[in-house]
Amino acid sequence: MKQSIMEMLKLLAFIFVIPACFAEEKTDAKLISKIIKNVGECAADSNIDFDLCSEMFEADAKHDDPKYNPCKCMISCVSKKMNVMSEDGKFKEDESLKIINDLKTPGYKEEALRVYEICKNPEGTNCEAGFNKVKCVMTNSEKARNLTMQLVKTMQGKA
Repeated sequence: MKQSIMEMLKLLAFIFVIPACFAEEKTDAKLISKIIKNVGECAADSNIDFDLCSEMFEADAKHDDPKYNPCKCMISCVSKKMNVMSEDGKFKEDESLKIINDLKTPGYKEEALRVYEICKNPEGTNCEAGFNKVKCVMTNSEKARNLTMQLVKTMQGKA
């Protein structure tokens, strides 16, 4: 399992990080690389089924179904590794804004700030808060939805 995760991470690096490195904004490429690394680590630690995670993001999914809990908790795991969620499961506004304000790719910072204001106070803590925030962001930003689903599909091996 860990070997296949590593293969997927290499593919993710090729798809997301390599093109970003050719862009002018190396800061954003480093952020993307860090996110991918953390997704891979959290997925490996929790033995994540990315088909199930993809299903969770479908409009008609019953989000309260316990089968989605590992996917929700992976979001929390990544958030904690990115230092935007405290150990008690609440989002850190200052750390989130620091990451957003460091974005350099034209259009990304503005979009992130816009969506941040809409989604900055998700209900719940830990797994539920992580899922609720991602769900809110994906609902309110086509750009974020497309990037998230591309990441999930890549992790499924379908991209």
